[in-house]
Amino acid sequence: MGEAMRIICGISARNDAILRITDTLRHLGHEVALVSTDDFQDDCPYVWKKLDEFGFHYKRNQYIGERKRKIFSLLDSFRPDCILFINIAKHILSLQEMQQAAKKTRIVTWFVDSVAKHLDELDYIRCCHSVYVFERSDVNVLQAHGIQSSYCPVGYNCDYVRAAERPKEDIDIAFVGSPFRNRLQILEQVAEYADDHALEMQVHGIYYDRRYFWKKFFFRRKYPHLARKVVNRYLASSEAASLYQRTKICLNIHAVQHRGMNPRSFEILAVGGFELMDRRDDYVDGMFPGKHFEIYGSTEELLGKIAFYLQENEERRRIAEAGYAFTVGKMSIAKGLERILQESVASALPDKKLSGA
Repeated sequence: MGEAMRIICGISARNDAILRITDTLRHLGHEVALVSTDDFQDDCPYVWKKLDEFGFHYKRNQYIGERKRKIFSLLDSFRPDCILFINIAKHILSLQEMQQAAKKTRIVTWFVDSVAKHLDELDYIRCCHSVYVFERSDVNVLQAHGIQSSYCPVGYNCDYVRAAERPKEDIDIAFVGSPFRNRLQILEQVAEYADDHALEMQVHGIYYDRRYFWKKFFFRRKYPHLARKVVNRYLASSEAASLYQRTKICLNIHAVQHRGMNPRSFEILAVGGFELMDRRDDYVDGMFPGKHFEIYGSTEELLGKIAFYLQENEERRRIAEAGYAFTVGKMSIAKGLERILQESVASALPDKKLSGA
C-alpha cells in the first residue's frame, strides 16, 4: 500500500461521484481533504443563478470565497504533501493564488476531460508540478505550448466488481451516459432496431428535465423509439456495474472530441461485460479490437454487429472474458492514482516512498 500522504483533492461533485477519486485515495490509506471545484452556476439554486446572470454576484463571490479560504486554510493547518486537482480549478483560484499555492506544496493535475476544453487555462497548467492527461494525443497538444505532461488513462472505480456468479443476461442492449447529440442520433437508430426485432434495450441517464412536463413531450417527439428505452435518472456506478453484467451487448459511444478510450471502456470490461464501442484513433497499449472488445465505424456496422453477437453467444463471451482478464486490476483508477502519486509526489519527497499494490 505504501506510506500515507496528506492530500487536498480538488474535484467537482459530479466527477467524484462518477470516478470515486476521494474514496479511492482513502482506501489506499491516504488522508484526504476534499475541496469542491464545482462552478457556481452548476451548483447553486435557481434563484441565485438568475440573480448572478443579471449582474448580482454577491452569492457567487461568497461561494468562491468559501472554497478559496478553505484551500489556503488547509495549506497552513493540514500541511498537505500535494494538491491533486481533477481538472484545473480556474473558476475557484486566480492565477496569482494558484502560483501562491504552488509555493506551499506540490500541485498535480489529472485531466479527465479533453485538454482542448482547457486551452484558456494554460498559465494555470504551467503552475502545476506534474500534469497527467487521459488522452494520449493531449500530450502533444500541451507539448506544443511548452508544457510537459504524461498519459494516464482514467480507468474503472472500486464499484465495478464482477459478481461471483454470472447473473442472468436478461437485457439485450444497454447504454449508460449523457445525451450528447451524436449519442442521441445513434441510440435512436439502435432503439428503432430493437423495437423492430423485439429486443430488450435500456438507456440510463438524465435525458430530459423531469421538472417540466413539456421537456419529456418534446424529447418523445424528437426521439420516439429512444424515449421508450430511457430510464431517465442518474445511475450510480454500483448500479451500472450490475446492469452491465445483466446485458448481452454494452454500448460505449464516445463524445466526439475524444480520440482515446473513456472510463466506460474499462468499467464495462471490469465486470466481465461484452463491449461494443465506436472505433478509436488510439487504444490502450496491449488492448485490441476483436480480442478484448468489439468496435464499429458506422451505424450500419453497429446494427450488423448487434445482430451477429446476439446470436454468437460463445464468441461474445470469449471476447468479454479476454477483456476482463486484461482490465481487472491493471486499469483501475486506484492503479492510476498510485502511479501519479509515486511519480509526481513520492519521488520528490525523501520521506515518502510508495510501493505498488
